[in-house]
This record gives sequence, C-alpha cells and structure tokens, in this order.
Amino acid sequence: MRRLLGLIAREMREAIPAFLFFCAVFGVSRLTLALVLEEHHLTVGGTAVAAVGALLVAKAILLADALPFTDAFAKRRLVYSIVWKSLIYGVITLAFRYLEELLRLWRKYGSAGAAGEKMLEEVSWPHFWAVQIWIAFALLGYCAAVELVRALGKDEARALFFGARAQTD
Repeated sequence: MRRLLGLIAREMREAIPAFLFFCAVFGVSRLTLALVLEEHHLTVGGTAVAAVGALLVAKAILLADALPFTDAFAKRRLVYSIVWKSLIYGVITLAFRYLEELLRLWRKYGSAGAAGEKMLEEVSWPHFWAVQIWIAFALLGYCAAVELVRALGKDEARALFFGARAQTD
C-alpha cells in the first residue's frame, strides 16, 4: 500500500508543471472565447472545464513520457526532441479527446456502435479541431520549455529565470 501511495505521489509531483501550464493555457483560451461570445450574449463553461482539460493533457504527457521511444532524440539538437515529443503528446491528447467524446456518447446511447454513428452528428468538429490546434501549439511551447530546462539543468534555468546569475569575466 505504501508503495502504491508513493507511486501516486510521484506521478502527481511530475504532473504538476504540465497541469499548471495547461491550466493557464486553457484558462486564457476560455477567457478569449468568452470575450468573443459575449457580444452575441453567449456564455462558455467555467474554469472546471479548463482544469479537466489540463488534467487530461498532463496525464497524456505522463503516459507519453513512460513510452520507451519518447526520448529517441534526447542526444540530438533540442529542436528534434521538441518536435518529436510535441508530436507524441499531440497524438495521445488527440486520442484521449476522441475517446472522451466517444465515451460521452456511449453513455448517452448505450453502445459503442451507436456512439460511433452519432459522433459525426453530435460532436462540434470545428470546436474539437480548434481546441486541438490550441493544444498542439501549447504542447510545442511546453516541450520547448521542458527541453531547455533539461539542457541547462534545473539550477541554471532557475537562476536564469528567477535569480541573479554569477558574473564571469
């Protein structure tokens, strides 16, 4: 039991940076959508939707990081690793989001077959792809930041962003 709790605690610690980053990204995207729709007197869901989306992406990142081929370009230039990981994370988040829609319809219609048939009718595909595009670009930024910190080291990155660097002449 203690081992399981340790594993859960470790996964939660590893997911916090991605969760916070994507909470901010989804919060800003929802705020943007709310401001645009306000002139038409329409409202969007609250911050819970952004938090659930951030949890979904954070879990996708944890899952992808556990795959053996995720670090295939770790010893190459940063751009290779950034693009590769962004692609992997993007495919996994796309699959998660698709399954999320399918499961919602499965509960509504009682079978996977009926849910699959209703997907084309009931899912707002322009909205689905707009969100996926946001996620893709956010993943690119997230991967760039993570790879930069990995290359510099946590202490050096922290000093660069938040503290004074030692002067060398």
